[in-house]
Amino acid sequence: MRLASLGAGAADGSLASEIVEKIIVDSLGFAACEVGRSALGFAGGRKWLQFENLEGREKAVERVVEIARRLMVERAGGEKGVVKS
Repeated sequence: MRLASLGAGAADGSLASEIVEKIIVDSLGFAACEVGRSALGFAGGRKWLQFENLEGREKAVERVVEIARRLMVERAGGEKGVVKS
């Protein structure tokens, strides 16, 4: 089910808005875990964050893991909990 379909389901009453919210929060947590696994090299054959400069790679991995951590921990707080400068 696509995100737009989830919203439509909540709007037409076929899905309770609380269920839609829980699905979205869980999806964000799953996505954050996958990003973290990929950045740390635990996602099998996924090859990304490839840098010739090791220092640049380390900084990128550190930043990606921090973003994934925040998303996992703060996802239930909604947009204000996740999107911070």
